Amino acid sequence: MERGSHGLHDTAGEVSPLMIYRYLRYLAVINVTTILLGILFYGEKFDFWSFAISYLGGTVTPSGKPNLVSFLIFTGGMIICSLTCFRISLLWKGAISLPNRSLNRVIFEVCGIGYILMLMPHNIFDPLHMIGAGLVFSSFWLFCIITLHRMRDSIGTWRFFLYHLILQGTVLPYAFLFFIGSGIKQNMQKFAVTGLVIVMVAISRMYLLHHCEPARMTFPAGPGR
Repeated sequence: MERGSHGLHDTAGEVSPLMIYRYLRYLAVINVTTILLGILFYGEKFDFWSFAISYLGGTVTPSGKPNLVSFLIFTGGMIICSLTCFRISLLWKGAISLPNRSLNRVIFEVCGIGYILMLMPHNIFDPLHMIGAGLVFSSFWLFCIITLHRMRDSIGTWRFFLYHLILQGTVLPYAFLFFIGSGIKQNMQKFAVTGLVIVMVAISRMYLLHHCEPARMTFPAGPGR
């Protein structure tokens, strides 16, 4: 491997899978940090279980109080996340040896567009904001599913189903509750975000480092192998 001016590349100039993993990890950290800082500087006490994460990007709180600091934090976070997604998309284009690179490139382009739409404050442009959130959620969810199935033989049956349980057991119930307008959808939203981040970071690490150093990356066999 050689370290170029823009990160790690192999000797043929191909983008290293390690570089893609690092940007995916950055993306997860940026998301979590944005949420935590937004809660900390919210215009009123943030009701974690009742308030949607989108409230952090509102110009005012539900009770009408100004929410400037949290709004700016959320806006900055969405901009950085969008740029990171577009960067990841370009990296997938250069990762010639990786499977599904064209599809993953499109997934992260769509995700980047979703983050741009999420810049719209939910209390002013709610339809656009919600479309953006849907694009982000569905992009990460699809990436996780594709990567899980690609890694099934490497990670073993028990780990494959465990990650699916975490992913589908949090994201799908939230999607259903959101669709029917349930009053507990915001409770489930927090579990969905957590499950999505955990699975995305874990499986992308195994998948990309496996392709980066196939001779060194081994996974212990589980009871299903």
